[in-house]
Order: sequence, then structure tokens, then C-alpha cells
Amino acid sequence: MAAAPQFVLDSSIALAWCFADENDACADAIAAQFPSIEAFVPSLWPLEIANVLLLGERRGRSTQADTAHWTSFL
Repeated sequence: MAAAPQFVLDSSIALAWCFADENDACADAIAAQFPSIEAFVPSLWPLEIANVLLLGERRGRSTQADTAHWTSFL
């Protein structure tokens, strides 16, 4: 059995899934590849994601429930 393709997932791609106004074709194409691809993230990635999700809440772009959903999903 062949190994799944691997790549480094940038936070900007993952965050495009979280905010409707950030969504784009590239992010959608990557999301469509899961679970047949294996993603790796940099060590600071969880902090980047948490920071942007919190800022989204503070700026009214998302709710606390949205943040909880994406935090558990990602």
C-alpha cells in the first residue's frame, strides 16, 4: 500500500475553512483531499490558530461556539 501524500499545512489555509469571507478555491481543494493526504504543521501552528480564532471572536467575525468547533476540528 502506498503512503499518503504529505505536505505542510499553513495556518492561512486552515483558517480559510473557519471564516466564510476567507474561503477560496485552494483551501477547498486541500480540504477535499482529506483524509487521503497527511498534513504536518509547524510547532507554533496551534498558537497561530488560537490567536486568529480569538481575534475573530473579538471582532465579531465568529462566535465562541464557532471557535470551540474549529478548535476541536483542527
